[in-house]
Amino acid sequence: MKKIFFVTYGGVHANIVKLVVPKLSSEDQVSILALTLAPKVLDEGNLPYKKIKDYLCVFSKEETEEILSFGKELAQVEYNPNSGIELEECVAYLGLGYWNLVQNLGSQEAKIQFTKFGRKAFCPVDVMTKILQYEKPDVVVVTADVRVERASGIAANKLGIPVVHIQDLPEMDKLTYKASVCVMNQYARDYILQHKAASEEMLYITGQPVIESNTVVDPSEIQKMKKNFCFEKYKKIIVYLEQPLNLDIPEMEEFLLQESFRHPDYLYIIKLHPNQDFDKQVEFNFDCNYLKIRDCNLKALLSLADLAITRDSNSGLEAAMMGVPLIVVGLKEPVRVDFSKYGIAKKANSIQEIKSIIECIYKEDKDLLSSMKIAREQFLNRSNAASNIAEVIRKVAI
Repeated sequence: MKKIFFVTYGGVHANIVKLVVPKLSSEDQVSILALTLAPKVLDEGNLPYKKIKDYLCVFSKEETEEILSFGKELAQVEYNPNSGIELEECVAYLGLGYWNLVQNLGSQEAKIQFTKFGRKAFCPVDVMTKILQYEKPDVVVVTADVRVERASGIAANKLGIPVVHIQDLPEMDKLTYKASVCVMNQYARDYILQHKAASEEMLYITGQPVIESNTVVDPSEIQKMKKNFCFEKYKKIIVYLEQPLNLDIPEMEEFLLQESFRHPDYLYIIKLHPNQDFDKQVEFNFDCNYLKIRDCNLKALLSLADLAITRDSNSGLEAAMMGVPLIVVGLKEPVRVDFSKYGIAKKANSIQEIKSIIECIYKEDKDLLSSMKIAREQFLNRSNAASNIAEVIRKVAI
């Protein structure tokens, strides 16, 4: 029996965990640290987990008091009651991150770093070292290289615990810790080796399970979405996949609103990220062809879209893998992972470029659509991804 400890944030990352855990052996002992919005996803899979607040018990009484003091102070500004995260969890998350920052840098420099970078300043290695010493896993599995997940990888290395990193996108920066890396396809493997982001003997082409699962859509969910949003009234369905803190959002929303006036027979949908606030005043009404939605069956929505637009959301990649024409947009800030480099999307750096690409897609430009289709076929995600990843995890576990 192996003890496997997952650390995951919400969104695609938690969905990867939700798909992989059932493929592990029933003899394995699984523990999951669910961060931010991960609990909502894991609840859907009926998977047990702990939150960061559940690990306050590993700290001394004095440390816990200091952690909660930091957390309560920061939460007065940072906590969003509409985020879906409970206040106590937010306080613990902020407090632990900031406490670790103070331990490493001192009070003055910690304040400077948090003021400058916010939560991005967090990499609580000391916190995760204590948690891993408490959990005593045979392997640590992470799904991103940010904040607590990054700290988990570094802490595991310090303790001599092997790490498996499941890479959700085809490109990857060099990891800050040693790990066996699961990637989606041959392109991803070649990219990582070319950029020396990981060593060849620690790379595994496993497929990305969320992308694989998103090619299979429940027909009843499609029918439900068609009915709920009256899709059949419209000639085209355009979906903009927003991302938190994207500087392009105001300009893109205004552009799509104006497009909705120009094309009343097209439906323009702003799909908000789970971390974004949702203004109930802009919920769908049957007389409007421009709407914002946050909580919906994303697979069904993407399967019905005629066009998807994003900066570099994972969901954009999923849309392309489902055969949906994709535009990646970088107006005020650069695209971090440029899907157009793979040929599965077109890139636009201005509103005028977006208009030109959209017109070609609306007119069903054969050269454009054919080239994107060929690229998608060459960019195949390996099948049976969740099982492949589970096999790697068990192989790596000490």
